[in-house]
Amino acid sequence: MAAALDPETFSSAVSSHLNVPNGMDGAEHTLYRAVVDKYMAPERTATIAPICQAAAEDLVAGIPSDMPVDVVGGLGRRYAVRAQSQWLGWPAVLEDPLLQWIGDNHAATGSGELADDFVGNAPLLLTEIVSILRNWTAGDLGSISRCVGSIVNHLAQNPELQTELRSQLLIPAGTDTAFLDAATDEMLRIENPFLSNRRKTIQTLELDGHSIEAGRRVYLDWVEANRDPAVFGDPDAYRPTQNAASNLVYAIDKHVCPGRGLSTRELRVATVELLYQTTAIMPAPGLENVRETAPLGDFGSVHVILTKKEFPAVQASTKG
Repeated sequence: MAAALDPETFSSAVSSHLNVPNGMDGAEHTLYRAVVDKYMAPERTATIAPICQAAAEDLVAGIPSDMPVDVVGGLGRRYAVRAQSQWLGWPAVLEDPLLQWIGDNHAATGSGELADDFVGNAPLLLTEIVSILRNWTAGDLGSISRCVGSIVNHLAQNPELQTELRSQLLIPAGTDTAFLDAATDEMLRIENPFLSNRRKTIQTLELDGHSIEAGRRVYLDWVEANRDPAVFGDPDAYRPTQNAASNLVYAIDKHVCPGRGLSTRELRVATVELLYQTTAIMPAPGLENVRETAPLGDFGSVHVILTKKEFPAVQASTKG
């Protein structure tokens, strides 16, 4: 927290590659962040709701009942690609290439090997636009699929929570869904797919009894921060209301994730659809979930069994 709230000492300009606006400081960050925030405004992200609804409904409906499925690869990735592609106006033919890119990007994370897929010999303005789109693509596509894995894993391990949330879904359309947003935030706090952000010290400093020289690269460990017993008590305890103010899943302060509202909306729709179309979400017996290794976070695969509802051919939706 001390480092995240002190941009005068801990610079975000760490990478040698252009990173708009994440890798910028001060007035430069403020300028470019204002551009990005315009496209993440609530009135703009609201337009993605029907896109997400259609994608989630179709993909969940295609999962067979009472059979093991990997919800990261079998649902999360394709859902993220389909929703974002339609929101950005990208053609459907890019869905499979983007899915392949996610896998390649995971394999190459930290190596920079995929930069040429997004950056070419272009004037600065174009490179800035490409940097923003690359952040949206790499960030949203990879993170949404892992978030879906975290949420579904938590639900599978806690059937009583499934029952509680399903009971709140039978509400009139348009009713406030803040309860569900708080629930997904808390599930992500417990199983955080976002490991860390980098900073670089601008000057030598003392922090909590440790001396850090100027020019040192440091990492803000969001996973450990979100599980700090001094703040949350039992870090595995599900307390969405009590823990909301200290939840750092989307970081904090000027560098808080600009896509938080968009991601929250996407995850809300996917979670509602999973709960609405099922009567139970259970761990798949005999199949181990696979955890990613740093610098990737959380689950690479989550194996569950969905017991699906039987729906009549024509019905009126009661989803909120």
